[in-house]
Amino acid sequence: MKKLNPFYAILALVSLSACLLSSCCKTVDCTSGNAEIAIVNLNIPDIDTLYLRRYKLNTNFGEKIDTTIYRLNQNLLISASRRDTVLLRPLESSNILKSFFVEAGFDYELVLPATGKISRITNVTMSNTEEKICGMAKRLCYAKIQSSKVDGVAYNVGVVIKN
Repeated sequence: MKKLNPFYAILALVSLSACLLSSCCKTVDCTSGNAEIAIVNLNIPDIDTLYLRRYKLNTNFGEKIDTTIYRLNQNLLISASRRDTVLLRPLESSNILKSFFVEAGFDYELVLPATGKISRITNVTMSNTEEKICGMAKRLCYAKIQSSKVDGVAYNVGVVIKN
């Protein structure tokens, strides 16, 4: 009787394990916590506090669901600043990240109390809303805002609020 080469035995075991692990794939929903809002032509003191009102979709802003108050450096972070544009996103350690920022399936009003400006956000679409994860991998995936309408103007780059 011929002996099995240990190299081939290990190779077979590794191949079998890889096949078993890859067959354990599942599709997971991605969180929208990485969504950003671009604020154009406003000073940083004007955006230190903002209210985001969430409404039931297609109710002409008639059925409010909830309101979240965001404060700069508490639960709101400036993720980038270029010339006249500031990108805002929720702070990842914030519990608000788990509740919502901007995601598809709702209409929103963004209120800037310092200026009194109210912007209506509709038609939000997301990209990368789910991802296939195989084996024992544990990682988060983030959906991104693909497009929206702000005060009736369509944007293909996310949500843009202009002064």
